[in-house]
Amino acid sequence: MSEVTASDPVPPAGQPPDERLLSADRGMLAWLRAAATTHADQPALRQLGEDITYRQLSGRLTTISANLRRRSVERGDVVALCAGRSADLVAALLATVNIGAVSCPLDLRQAPDRGRRLLDRLRPRLVVADAEVADLVPGACPLSDLAERPTDDDSHSNDLHAWPTPGELVYVTQTSGSTGEPKLVPVPHRALANRIAWAQQRYPLGTGDTVLFAGSLAFDFAFWEIIAPLCVGAGVAVAPEGMEAEPALLANFIATARVTVAHFVPSLLADFIEAVDPAALAGCGPRSRGTRSLAPKSGSTSTDRLRRALTCWLAR
Repeated sequence: MSEVTASDPVPPAGQPPDERLLSADRGMLAWLRAAATTHADQPALRQLGEDITYRQLSGRLTTISANLRRRSVERGDVVALCAGRSADLVAALLATVNIGAVSCPLDLRQAPDRGRRLLDRLRPRLVVADAEVADLVPGACPLSDLAERPTDDDSHSNDLHAWPTPGELVYVTQTSGSTGEPKLVPVPHRALANRIAWAQQRYPLGTGDTVLFAGSLAFDFAFWEIIAPLCVGAGVAVAPEGMEAEPALLANFIATARVTVAHFVPSLLADFIEAVDPAALAGCGPRSRGTRSLAPKSGSTSTDRLRRALTCWLAR
């Protein structure tokens, strides 16, 4: 993520990114590259026991971009990402954007049969898998291999020959399949850039924020959780795989990583609030001084616990 010019502004908190970029050939990729240059020594990713700066993340991204090229991944090709949460998964996602490829996250842990059927329909150029699901996808490229720095000279440039146009695809997601077989949904750069720009205006992120990434990358909202913070110099807290099912551990991670923004679906929020001592969240807190009501019916135990948790969260 380099070669940024003064015409590639970092979107400031409380304001959308430069609207001209939304209809130009740069947009979201320019925001990512600008943030990586402007905030090079700031934490980009937070994991258990390790912070990864923007400079270090850019190094990983460069390595993975070059290795994708070595495996004949070209602009517009689909790369299926079948791996659990990790810094290397985030770097692999960003690398597909960086070289103009199209990512398609698939959760083979939770739904292996569904994932394989989607792979058959998707026909990706490359399937990337971690050790846990590699046996489910014969011939998949191990994520660990992509993250290894090549020993030969780098003849496969990771730079785009041209900036992606707004109509080019950035990722492919899938419907829930609740009414039948899941459908593949292509998402263009324009849609994701507009989503990030709208959210930055409505729910602004700044350099003091850290956004929690604790869901599946196959969940569409995860793209905002990862990409939006990295467009503005904020951080992403990457929860270890499986921690989302352990509320007490997740609460401790949230506090340790000083998470300021977290997204829960209602059912997981209820379980989290019931299981966690609100005092466990006292070490973290949102940048803003206000909040919206997220609780169920007034007077319920969950409501009281949520209010106590928010009180601790806001009193940092």
